[in-house]
Amino acid sequence: MGEWKVVYQDEVEGRWVTLKVYESENEEDGDDAPVVRVTVAPCKTWSRMKTGTSPL
Repeated sequence: MGEWKVVYQDEVEGRWVTLKVYESENEEDGDDAPVVRVTVAPCKTWSRMKTGTSPL
């Protein structure tokens, strides 16, 4: 199996943005286009996630 690799992670306009690219270990997937995952969260939510406190 492949894995997700973080290629960008930073605060953008008051939101925490994470950009991940999936790198497959299987050369036979047949698709050369990258699989991308973007996650956006308010910075307050991100700081609470890091400290383990409830987002509410």
